[in-house]
Amino acid sequence: MRFDSSILTFTVVCFLSTDYVCAAHSTSDPPPDFNADMLFSFLAKNDYGSSMTRQPTPRPTCKPGEYGCPETHPPTLRPKVSDPPSESPSEPPTGPCSVEVNISCIGTNEAGNDVDCKEIPSPEGSCSDGDLETLSFTYIGTTCDQSANTQDDVCEDSGSGQLDDAVITCFADGDEVLRKEVSVGDMITVPASGSLSQMLSCDIVGVTNNRRQTVKIDTTGDEDLYLKDIYGSLQVESCGDKNDPNPKNCMVDVEYTYTIDNVHPTSPMDVTSLNRTIFTRKEVNGVSAGGTTTEDLIDRVDPAFVLPDETTTVKETVTIDLCVEGEYETSVIVKADPPEGKPCESSDKYTIVTKPKGCRVDVEIACEDEEG
Repeated sequence: MRFDSSILTFTVVCFLSTDYVCAAHSTSDPPPDFNADMLFSFLAKNDYGSSMTRQPTPRPTCKPGEYGCPETHPPTLRPKVSDPPSESPSEPPTGPCSVEVNISCIGTNEAGNDVDCKEIPSPEGSCSDGDLETLSFTYIGTTCDQSANTQDDVCEDSGSGQLDDAVITCFADGDEVLRKEVSVGDMITVPASGSLSQMLSCDIVGVTNNRRQTVKIDTTGDEDLYLKDIYGSLQVESCGDKNDPNPKNCMVDVEYTYTIDNVHPTSPMDVTSLNRTIFTRKEVNGVSAGGTTTEDLIDRVDPAFVLPDETTTVKETVTIDLCVEGEYETSVIVKADPPEGKPCESSDKYTIVTKPKGCRVDVEIACEDEEG
């Protein structure tokens, strides 16, 4: 670089070395104490340094191990500390559907205590071994020739046609003790008032026709009177003794309980169906009878939305006949839906077997000569 100054004119040659090194030459020798700092100070004062940039001098290269070459060490790498794994979001309380259904049944024994329905005993059949107080019948609408009993009963039919609907009027000791309109299958109990110390007489008159039936039953205890005896349109179902607070009863009510469990630990469910089927088989005089009834009881399920590990129940009362050999098979199928996932179902079955006590045989002997 060449420049002129009123104070000093000289030529500056700068060489890059371990630091900034400048040699200054002028028309006369420079001052003995002249150095680079003095030069740059001079240039700055005279505004010559605005276009001049001080460049760093690169360090000389050297090989490791040579004299004067500093030892080098690779930088120490710190292990990267990773962030702890974030917890995955918890799953909503939904998932597979798990449902279980169980059937239980409660009835009453002869002492009036609650027992499992499979342990209900059939009653003793005789109604003529004490002081008869009450007598109950099922109205079956049959004719006198279909009577089945061991009494010398009186039964008379008049008119024609079916007695599906009728008015029954009963008398005991000459007093009216019952008047009731009935249909086939209805139950009646006598006396509604009065006593049964003498003969019981009933008139059965058709509602829509002139059919008439008269029945007389010995209730004094002198003649055999058994449960399931048939007198014309009336079949004996129960009898009560003055000295026994618990009447003998063929037709008893039992209570079924259907318990629905959501056994899944996290997922709720909606109960969508509770299908109940009752199959009945009876043996009456060696002839099989019975039938099947099916019903969806979903309207009785409350609540139908069941939380995890919670239950819901449905109760149902059914009448069974303990005085006829038979079988009552009750089965249920429950279906449920979770908020997510596939529907599920479960089933259960409960069977009651009835066996009446004893066996009644009526034998008559007739003896005639050759002429009859």
